[in-house]
Amino acid sequence: MKTRNDCFAELRKLFVDANPAHISQIEREADHEAAALGLERNQFISEQINLAFGRYLNTLPGDTTVSVIEMMTTDEHTRKALLREYYQEIAESLGMSAEDFLRENRITL
Repeated sequence: MKTRNDCFAELRKLFVDANPAHISQIEREADHEAAALGLERNQFISEQINLAFGRYLNTLPGDTTVSVIEMMTTDEHTRKALLREYYQEIAESLGMSAEDFLRENRITL
């Protein structure tokens, strides 16, 4: 089954594919800036893409993880399973059951 990490990785790839000019700019910057920062070129590129992707994620409405899951899952069973797992983790960190968390936050799956 698809995981949340899979959803984020797939969306990151789509982001890269949809932004070739931005990626090219990052690659050009890497030629000049990576060595000055003590980084390998590929490491610099990866970190800069991650930063750009993070800025994109911050534009998504509501809870970023929920938005990514909803965008990147094609079947309802997987979407519900990933959301339930995510909300379970949040509930556990708050010391409550998933059912109570969902009810208190008026979330239906």
